[in-house]
Amino acid sequence: MASYIGFAPASSTFIPDDSITVDKLNPTGATAGQVFKINDGGTDWVLGLSSSAEIYGFTMTDTNSDGVLDSLSVTTTNQGQDSITASAYAAFNDKIFAASGFTFSLNSSGHLIATI
Repeated sequence: MASYIGFAPASSTFIPDDSITVDKLNPTGATAGQVFKINDGGTDWVLGLSSSAEIYGFTMTDTNSDGVLDSLSVTTTNQGQDSITASAYAAFNDKIFAASGFTFSLNSSGHLIATI
């Protein structure tokens, strides 16, 4: 069930001046960490999850010496809650600065796959 601003989708019928102000937002059903966003169809306001900046540090190794990277270790800042030391950061094979919520894996060819 979609969550709405007020009791129905936001539209000029409910917001005649086309402005959204704090007094027009109804947080009923919302929880900490959620944001108001437009749905995938672009037709409605719904609640979605917020995201924070994240550093992802990758350490990739070839555990069986066959020339294919088959082991992946990902270190993150845990949505800003954890620190990464300068020495750990320098030791990463690669680094990405992105939104939180990504998961990473290696496919059978050793290519890095990111999933949102």
